[in-house]
Amino acid sequence: MPRPDTSQDHYIASNYYQKTAQEIADSLGWTKSKVLRRVSALKLPPKEKMTPDYTVEELVFIAQNKNVLPLEEIANHLGRPIEGVRKKSNRMGLTERKDLYTEEEDQVIMAIFHTSPYNHIAALLGRTQEAIRARAKYLKITGNKGGVNDEPDE
Repeated sequence: MPRPDTSQDHYIASNYYQKTAQEIADSLGWTKSKVLRRVSALKLPPKEKMTPDYTVEELVFIAQNKNVLPLEEIANHLGRPIEGVRKKSNRMGLTERKDLYTEEEDQVIMAIFHTSPYNHIAALLGRTQEAIRARAKYLKITGNKGGVNDEPDE
């Protein structure tokens, strides 16, 4: 196996603490395992030992922008790895909110709840059947579904 050239080693060393091993692998046209073997051969310290603590300003920026900007933009702005920002925001209690519903989604659920099966509503809104059931309960939509039976997921 030919040894990587010095420009590849330099690229790895320069980007290892800002990018994931997979991102570096994609940039070099390598596999992730090859990048990690090269990191080991270069004797780069583990990421967790090299990443400084977050400043108050960085924590405020994460909190203010978590549900506004894509995680990649936040990480780039802070000069930190995406995975590190994701973990930090989760530790801060700022988990990604995939359960938020728009007013339009609520209107669709209310309009067709009694005439459409859960799987149809779920597919229409890109949600699970259980999420639709839970949202209907939250919206206090109760009672008979008008004889509409649930159809199995396909």
